[in-house]
Amino acid sequence: MPLRPESAEKVPTTITNAIPTRSVTEITLLWTSIMNATRSLGLLFLILVGAAAFYWFVTKPVLPLDRTLTNTQGRSLEVTIQGKDSVNLQVDRRADGERFEIPIQSLVWKDRIVAMRLPNEAAPPKVVVNEKAVDPYVASRQKELAALREKRDLFEKELESNTLGEMLARKRKDDLAALQKEIRELEVAIEAYQYRQKEN
Repeated sequence: MPLRPESAEKVPTTITNAIPTRSVTEITLLWTSIMNATRSLGLLFLILVGAAAFYWFVTKPVLPLDRTLTNTQGRSLEVTIQGKDSVNLQVDRRADGERFEIPIQSLVWKDRIVAMRLPNEAAPPKVVVNEKAVDPYVASRQKELAALREKRDLFEKELESNTLGEMLARKRKDDLAALQKEIRELEVAIEAYQYRQKEN
């Protein structure tokens, strides 16, 4: 049966009424709000990048630099960083003034970032003040004392971390007590030696 012209006109009207429509004004408002939000986020991003760059360059550390360095095994050392090359830091240990190199790759990430920001400069020659005044016996005992104190600090950190098993924790406490006794005996020996030297 052929379609009549009236029914042919009604079909498109029914389909058109079923499709939701938005006005051009609504679409324009939506687009404008999206663009404003994008601009705000972009501006915020630029401000953050600018602040980070400002902080990076204005707070750049200079040599010499006093710092406590920590290696990837968790051992810390108080040093004065005197120089740097692409691989190592040249440092003076604050406990006894001994100079040596520390590989940058052996440090934790915070210390690596500080090392990366330092300028590549050779360490200045080590200045020795009145070398004759330093007694070899006292100097060697002070080095030994610094090593014992470093070991003591490591044991104390291990005990504070509560990561050791019960038996190992007891062993560490015994080791720590023995270390403290050895440190005290060494300190007394140095004082007694210096006193005898003053008497002579």
